[in-house]
Amino acid sequence: MNCICSTQHLFHRKKLSPDDELLKIRNDFKNNVFIIEKVKKLVQEWQNRNDV
Repeated sequence: MNCICSTQHLFHRKKLSPDDELLKIRNDFKNNVFIIEKVKKLVQEWQNRNDV
């Protein structure tokens, strides 16, 4: 299953720490939720967020 969600969409329901957000992206990739291209995009969005 490949999600086309943004990081905002993934984490909007529950406020996660930046580290937890990154771990979730990594774990979702390991569990074949995302393809590598999507992981790259999510990590880039994660790096560019304004909350840190």
